[in-house]
Amino acid sequence: MKKKQQPVVGPQGAGKPQRAAPPPRPPAAPPVPKPPGEGDTVVLPGGQVLKLDFTGVSTDFEPLPVGNYQAVVAEAEYIARSEKSGNPYLKFVFEIHEEGYAGRKLFLNTSLQPAALWKLGKVLHALGIEVPQSEFTLDLSVLAGMPCTLAVAAREYQGKMRNDVTEVMPPASGPVAPPFAG
Repeated sequence: MKKKQQPVVGPQGAGKPQRAAPPPRPPAAPPVPKPPGEGDTVVLPGGQVLKLDFTGVSTDFEPLPVGNYQAVVAEAEYIARSEKSGNPYLKFVFEIHEEGYAGRKLFLNTSLQPAALWKLGKVLHALGIEVPQSEFTLDLSVLAGMPCTLAVAAREYQGKMRNDVTEVMPPASGPVAPPFAG
């Protein structure tokens, strides 16, 4: 007697009969450890395991003192949907290049909503990018490594002091694009 297939409910099944899932595969062989000096990543089924040494590493950074800091854009990433508003934005990651704070990262999000594009325009101008009073294409990859000066403030967030980038300004020296009239 033939076994009747059960309908599957959901976007793929939409009430249509589906075949039974194939039997599970046997577990993969355990990883072969690498000899010392050949990398510290061991790939396991379902993910990666890293060998890390936190000796002498602080995992709780104190916020930077309020002030201006020389930095570079470490990364600029398009985020299609904000968890909070649902709107797209650009996420900037800046790396500080000041003695005593070198390597520290600060973050700035700029909305891509029309009413908030003035803020992105000011950031781009400070990075030396001419912003036309018309539509244009921005290649995010060119932003990495661009120098700037960050105005940094401190505020309390969920019981801890955090830094905010309040303004992105041109670097301490070097040419910049004409002013942004936003």
